[in-house]
Amino acid sequence: MKRKPIDTFYNYLDAIFARSTALGITLLVTVVVAFIWANSPWAETYHQLWETKLTIGFKEFNITESLRHWINDFLMAYFFFMVGLEIKREIIDGRLSSFNKAVVPVFGALGGMVLPALIFLLINFNKEGMNGWGIPMATDIAFSIGLLALAGKAISSSSKTFLTALATADDIGAILVITFFLSTNIDAGNLLAAAIYLLIMLGGNILGIRNVWFYFVVGVFGLWIALLLSGVHATLAGVLAALCIPARTKITEQNYVKRLEKRANRFSDTNFTSSVLLTEDQVEIIRDIISDSKMALTPLQRIENNIRPFVNYFVLPLFALANAGI
Repeated sequence: MKRKPIDTFYNYLDAIFARSTALGITLLVTVVVAFIWANSPWAETYHQLWETKLTIGFKEFNITESLRHWINDFLMAYFFFMVGLEIKREIIDGRLSSFNKAVVPVFGALGGMVLPALIFLLINFNKEGMNGWGIPMATDIAFSIGLLALAGKAISSSSKTFLTALATADDIGAILVITFFLSTNIDAGNLLAAAIYLLIMLGGNILGIRNVWFYFVVGVFGLWIALLLSGVHATLAGVLAALCIPARTKITEQNYVKRLEKRANRFSDTNFTSSVLLTEDQVEIIRDIISDSKMALTPLQRIENNIRPFVNYFVLPLFALANAGI
């Protein structure tokens, strides 16, 4: 069958984005664009664009925030969700699967929070800005991962996992410190609601619910909104939701291979036609293969693979464009 031009184009894009440095280069380009735009004669349009108010909801219930706020609090929750999935995978069966492996990034994250806070306090001791000690504790994990990607294969995969875990723990710790120690407008009712939604997602995991939409609906329309209204940084919902995603298969690798062999034999026994359309029997067999593949693949890995392109090449560049205009 002759390859279509669109297939050639998609293959070309896949080859580009498959490179380990693609994310870093993309982020670098968007940062440069944001910096030039914010310092150009059109700088006012840059700030006006990101401060544009956007309302989502309906009459009785709606949320109005700036475009930058939607990017930083909503879209970046997807980023933290992806990072949470990566870390959970490493904790279950990876480079963070034992106490000895996990203790280093955790203590590294504590050092990354405590030392900047101490330096800030030292410089601002008894000054008006002293109460801002929690702000320099956070590591901008999005740009950290972008720089790691830019390094490509020069950094080992184990080092990337360590630095990702460190930056994530550092960022979450800083968010919690700012929220619970430096904020005065925490809504206890919505915080309780967020805890309930989290328990619902954990319960779904325990019961064996593997439907992605269940976790999406409860995570976005429940956990994320509750955290946003509670005063806690809503991106935390992404990490918490990731911890609830099932990481178990429904069939073993051996059973999966046996089923594939059985269905492949059935498929080869069907009547092949010269038509471009498959027969009903062939369609049914393919559906069974898809169903088997879903059972053989954990929801965690399936979601992680599906969400990665959206996060890496839409969410992160948009975040960089909206926040790098210094």
